[in-house]
Amino acid sequence: MVVAYGSIGRDVFFNRLNDPNIDDPIGAVLVYIRFGLCALTVMIVVMTTGLAAIRNALPLALLPYLVLAMVSFVWADDTKGVLRAAIILTALYFAMSPLILRLGREKAMMLLVHVIAVVVILSTLLAVFLPSIGTHTGEEMVQASHGGRWRGLFSHKNGLGPWGAFGTIIFLFYPGMMRVPRLYTFVALVCAAACLIFSGSATSLIGAVTMLIALALLRINRAGGPLVTLVAFVGGLFAGVILLTLFYDQFFGLIGRDSSFTGRTEIWEIAIEYIKLSPILGHGYQSLGGPTFLEFVASYAQQAIQGPESLYLASLLDLGIVGFTLFFLPIVMALVRVAANLRAVRSNGERDTLEAAFLIVTSALFMGITETTPFVCTGFDGVVCFVALFVILQFDPRSNVGRVRSTAAAPVARRSPTTLNVRTV
Repeated sequence: MVVAYGSIGRDVFFNRLNDPNIDDPIGAVLVYIRFGLCALTVMIVVMTTGLAAIRNALPLALLPYLVLAMVSFVWADDTKGVLRAAIILTALYFAMSPLILRLGREKAMMLLVHVIAVVVILSTLLAVFLPSIGTHTGEEMVQASHGGRWRGLFSHKNGLGPWGAFGTIIFLFYPGMMRVPRLYTFVALVCAAACLIFSGSATSLIGAVTMLIALALLRINRAGGPLVTLVAFVGGLFAGVILLTLFYDQFFGLIGRDSSFTGRTEIWEIAIEYIKLSPILGHGYQSLGGPTFLEFVASYAQQAIQGPESLYLASLLDLGIVGFTLFFLPIVMALVRVAANLRAVRSNGERDTLEAAFLIVTSALFMGITETTPFVCTGFDGVVCFVALFVILQFDPRSNVGRVRSTAAAPVARRSPTTLNVRTV
């Protein structure tokens, strides 16, 4: 399901950056493959655990957002495209959530981590041994300036970068999640780091740094508690603002960007004007502002990825302020709930699982500032982020937090000899 939703491997054979008019037989049936896999998953879960498992597994906090996405085709320009995108998201919601509950959070995240490992290893092999496929050749119809940068199994370097970021941090700090020999984990770590570095994705590098900062805060929270964590967060944020103010140009030069985020700020200004046209309910789920906006941006910026190049602006374009609130508020609340209750989680495996999912979602939210795909379920890395999101949305502190039973021996009451049962012979 992760492979199908992420279109992983399709671009090896049918890369639209090389030829926008290429015949893509896989893409033509990919919608049906995704929906079919979701239907099969739901059927298997119902047959093995019962219908109640589906109902109990669904994160209801996201349900209002899904309803809004489904009905948004009514006011969208591209009615068919919006409805299809909403159905595919809803199918993932009804399939992946029960599957995670059926497998267990630990096993589900373990399988996801294995998928990340396979993707970065295969991408490294393609980039090293088949550079005509695994790297940007510099001859693409668009984005030819990225010549030499790794793209692996994906059409663009920004597709490979997030997988490298997620893999580098998780393989480095949570190697036990894979439950395989250390050599395999080490190879996966090296490949993930190589994909992160040689893809040249500045957003992914910052995403990896975000994961490190979030991990540090989780460890501080485990050792010192919420108050110490809050002080560390506020202090770090204050120091970061000061350093960014003093070394603004040097910072962007270090990550290979200019202060316009490689022309994104101009696109953002255009997107804001289109948001004002329908600020409450937007232009339809995953319409990215509608055909008029997309055509204008495509001719203006010649970019490889459609849309405003920002998850937050894309969300406002799609479903307006209402959809923006219905989507991001449950995510923030789930992150806060996990962070607040991690200290009381008894199982080390459960704690590692929740921390890894927490880091992926946090990183995706940060990368979403300059990328559209982190929470587009059919985006480069969107399905990974959604799996991690469903893991933390299913977390219920009441099932993991409890009073530890005392190991002290309970006093034994003495009984009067008169109360003893005496066998009469």
